[in-house]
Amino acid sequence: MDSLTGVYQRMEQQLHSYQSFVQSSFKKGIPFAEVQKGLKSYGLPTNFLSVKDKFLNNIRKLSVGRTMANYSELTTKNASVNGFNFEYQGARYYAAFLAGLIDFRYRDFIVNQSVHKAKQYILLARVGRGTVEGNHVFLTAYKGQKNILPSSNVGNTVLPITGLAMEVKYKLSKTIEVLGEVAQSSSSDFKTAPVSKSSYDFTNEKNKAASIRISGNFPKAQTKFMASYRYTGANFQSFSTFQNNAAQKAWQLRIDQNLLKRKLKLSAMLRVNDFTNPYIEQRYANNTIFKSLQLTYRAKKMPMISVGYIPMTQLTKLNDRVVENNFSSLNAVVSHNYKLGTARGITTIMYNQFFNSAQDSILAYYNASTFYLSHRVDFENMVMNWGASFSNNIDYTIGVLDGGIEWRIHKITAIGLGLKVNNINKTKVETSGYAQVKWTIKKIGMLQCNFDNGFIPDGNRQFVRNPTFNTMLTVNF
Repeated sequence: MDSLTGVYQRMEQQLHSYQSFVQSSFKKGIPFAEVQKGLKSYGLPTNFLSVKDKFLNNIRKLSVGRTMANYSELTTKNASVNGFNFEYQGARYYAAFLAGLIDFRYRDFIVNQSVHKAKQYILLARVGRGTVEGNHVFLTAYKGQKNILPSSNVGNTVLPITGLAMEVKYKLSKTIEVLGEVAQSSSSDFKTAPVSKSSYDFTNEKNKAASIRISGNFPKAQTKFMASYRYTGANFQSFSTFQNNAAQKAWQLRIDQNLLKRKLKLSAMLRVNDFTNPYIEQRYANNTIFKSLQLTYRAKKMPMISVGYIPMTQLTKLNDRVVENNFSSLNAVVSHNYKLGTARGITTIMYNQFFNSAQDSILAYYNASTFYLSHRVDFENMVMNWGASFSNNIDYTIGVLDGGIEWRIHKITAIGLGLKVNNINKTKVETSGYAQVKWTIKKIGMLQCNFDNGFIPDGNRQFVRNPTFNTMLTVNF
């Protein structure tokens, strides 16, 4: 009996290990060839997939339509592309192809309409040896055209660009890795008159770029870290950053530390010139250091507490000019999820403080503090919620009381109604309402419509009506 108990325990440990292996394989997108090696270590068969199935299993991404392209720091990063995006990871080799129209940002109210008429497009091919998560050497070639100076007095500056890049990743240990990339582009110099033609000149430092990043973690200390540095020449162009014919240097440091048996998490970050957008006026120097610090406490049956000091950005449009201001804010949140008999309750308390001045913003919200309290109770067929918020600075005070209820009147239908009482400067009181309807559509998903006949403060510190309506269809497949 003792010996059988030992066999049983060993098999149970092996089963848990196998389950963890399978879950991490799918979560990390490990190629099937690597999965096969793991299966062999468990004494399991590895020849149960056909050649066709193995090929399909190695596809990391196949997208037709709107997609976010993220390949490397110096080629394509956070680019919104409407086209075709394919990525394949085999046991030893990697390949990717991207083609489509590009607009950088999904919704851009900054750039005028003439910019959207300009045909910005990208063609990108990426091949190499190794895996994305492991050691690798990838070569990338890209070509396209990009609207570089939409606000130029000479009209839209849509210039063709091409580029080559090589990326190398090397794991120093199981938990620490170094990622480096060098790139060379061919693009026109639009500071010259007339604009020079694009050509490859490997001796021209202005068309070169380089980046390096070291990241990893120390499991025993429960510490994660990341440090990066990027240099781009004055004439270097890619689909990762906005370049306005000025050399850029950017660096970033980040550390995440777990304490008190993972109940408390500390996140800290410093960055310099991490993003530059020539489409708008920047109200900060290139050597400004953005600081971020956040503490989060989570424990079973206890409220979640989060306190953060983080950088903020605000856009202000003055006639045809758009100015971006950067400042810091303090956020503190306490949230608790608990049972109320057969129901479920959620209480949230939040405090927010902006650290900016009237010179930083045309809007009325400068240097404002906000206190917010909400409570929600989920019953089987009904949801009740109420909330209160108070916001003020030297020029205004706003108080809002909010109460709403949602009924699930049918398995496929839910209706919600709510009322708000708004007070500005402790004098004028306005009431507003909101409503929503949800329909569950069999074999498709959910259709949701929302209407809010609310108010917002204007530049004269008074309320103006701001009715909004939106509809959303969620499809499950």
